[in-house]
Amino acid sequence: MEADKLIEEEANKAEEEREMSQLTKQQRRKVLKRAKRRILNAQKEAELAAANKRPIAENLNNNLYDSDSSDAEAAKNPNKVGNIPMEWYEEYEHIGYGLDGQPITKSASSDAIDKFLQDHDSGGLQWRTVWDDKQQRNIVLSEKEYDMLRRIHSGQLPDKEAVADPAWETIPEQMHENGIFAVKDRSFHKSRFVPNKWEYKRIAKLTKKILKGYIKFDQISEPPRFYNLWEKEPPRSRHVSRAPHAHPIGHAGSYHPPPEYLMDAKEEKEWKEAHPDDRKLKFIPRDFDKFRSVPAYPAFVRERFERCLDLYLCPRTVPTKPRKKKLDIEKDILPQLPNPKELRPYPTTLSIEYVGHNSSVLSISVSPTGTWLASGSKDKTLKIWEVNTGRCMKTYTFESAVIFVAWNPNPSFLFLAVSLKDGRVVFVNPQLGPTLMTEVVDKLLLNHITKKTKTSEKLGVSWAKIEDSKLYDSGVRIQLNLRKATKGDELSWHQKGDYLSVVSRVASSGGGGVLIIRMSGKVIQRPFKKGNRQLQSVRFHPVLPLLFVASQISIRIYDLMKQELIKKLQTGVENISSFDIHPQGDNVIMGSYDRKVCWFDTDLSVRPYRILKYHKNVVRQTVFHRHNPLFATASDDGTVHVFHGMVYSDLLTNPLIVPLYILRGHSVVNDQGVLDCMFHPNQPWLFTAGADSKIFLFTSNN
Repeated sequence: MEADKLIEEEANKAEEEREMSQLTKQQRRKVLKRAKRRILNAQKEAELAAANKRPIAENLNNNLYDSDSSDAEAAKNPNKVGNIPMEWYEEYEHIGYGLDGQPITKSASSDAIDKFLQDHDSGGLQWRTVWDDKQQRNIVLSEKEYDMLRRIHSGQLPDKEAVADPAWETIPEQMHENGIFAVKDRSFHKSRFVPNKWEYKRIAKLTKKILKGYIKFDQISEPPRFYNLWEKEPPRSRHVSRAPHAHPIGHAGSYHPPPEYLMDAKEEKEWKEAHPDDRKLKFIPRDFDKFRSVPAYPAFVRERFERCLDLYLCPRTVPTKPRKKKLDIEKDILPQLPNPKELRPYPTTLSIEYVGHNSSVLSISVSPTGTWLASGSKDKTLKIWEVNTGRCMKTYTFESAVIFVAWNPNPSFLFLAVSLKDGRVVFVNPQLGPTLMTEVVDKLLLNHITKKTKTSEKLGVSWAKIEDSKLYDSGVRIQLNLRKATKGDELSWHQKGDYLSVVSRVASSGGGGVLIIRMSGKVIQRPFKKGNRQLQSVRFHPVLPLLFVASQISIRIYDLMKQELIKKLQTGVENISSFDIHPQGDNVIMGSYDRKVCWFDTDLSVRPYRILKYHKNVVRQTVFHRHNPLFATASDDGTVHVFHGMVYSDLLTNPLIVPLYILRGHSVVNDQGVLDCMFHPNQPWLFTAGADSKIFLFTSNN
């Protein structure tokens, strides 16, 4: 046996020497280096295995870790939970459950002293020790394992021999056809990028067949651009309602009506002057002796058109199954408002007409006691009327048109401020009260008229006594001469009657648009240094020291004590025509030239609380009643709308706005209707002035 082994060894050596002799020098060197490397690795692993007391692996290329028998491996590996992630048990004291269902506790972690002792016992190999969570034990890495981890960490192949292995070059490309990284260290041949001639010919043949129509594809039908939305709905039975019947003509429409249906001259005049919506009949009854004498009906075309319009607007189809609930517009859409009859009293009836002016009445004003009415017109006259009788008490004639009139709100001082078109503001003592009151008013007006201040000289404004003896004897006492090219378009009194604001809508660049006058001292102030050409109106707050200034698009609120802007109301309209403040001071009503009426709640927001669009033309005037919850708006369409505007003391309750009545009577002249309106200070009465030179008083029925 020994001889056979020796013979076999000698034969192997001879075979190796023969193979080595056939290799080149470079190949011999590679083989020798590889053999030396294997011998060194085997020696190092033998040393590590002896230190760790585990057997050396017989085949280095088979397993990375040493293997023992199944019984020994079961004794070394106490973990029987299977191949599951150990991260699931990081927060628990066990690592899983055994076959008996009991939890398997984790191994006790070693402290610093245990680690030191283990390092001393292992002979300095503790730095190669790795804790295995699944096996619950420490594993000492071998030299080959350590070298493998080092190569992987540096981005190299795990096995050193993989580069020199010729089998690596024979890896089929189909294994990595979906990969994104190259498996070779060399690029593809240039021929790989040249198009295939046979594939090109095949594609050309298919293209010709497609163009000639031999090969057809299933075309995807595009959805139509326009289609019937209800095409797939099931048919429903519909109930066709009958068209409304025409109203019967009656006896009044006969060609020979009874005498009681005919109108006299007075009734016919009232029918023509009435509004078409207020007429009981749409025609005037006529009497003819025979039918052949009846002429052609002039309103035939209009009535036929209205009849056709009724038929067109009639809902002809109503679904019967399922029966839908009919929409009640008054209950479901319109807001629930109280009945106007429950909100009486409010003006509804034309009671008195004040006749005397020959041109448009631009402004009216009622005295604080409600006894006298003043009116200014384009005919250059100022008239004072007695309210209850309609009698003209006094007439003042000036050199230019009267733009604005305003009574002093203090009942103790009964006098007027009148703005003229030529740039003067005159103060009139009508001498309608007691003699003592007349003397007190004269003393107030004539006091300090010669006083001059720096502000008045800078503004070019001066006081003067009326030189015309006739006007002076009639009651015109003094005048305020404004700057040239400036006129007082609007006058507004403070509640106490000592301060008067003069607004010029076409103010000069240096004069400013607002002047505030103190009557007791004849002091003139200019609150805004910079001239503003867009001012429309100014009002004093009824209670607080606040000033409301309206420009063309906004209303600013200034604090007169602090002299600062505290709020700006954003109207959203093109041009403001007028505004008024509620007696409580927290709400503002505003009219505009674009037919809008805006209600502002200053405590709620700077934007409109309600926007009303009832008028068909420019809104000229908006005014509150001083005591009753009423406000009115006058427009160039010849109508005045009366509203109920209740403001509650509870801040959580919104104001109540209810349309009450439309007052008619003024005619439109040169596209101008009602130019001014004003409530009686005590009664629910309304005064209106129009471009037709008429002044009306509307009163309540009850």
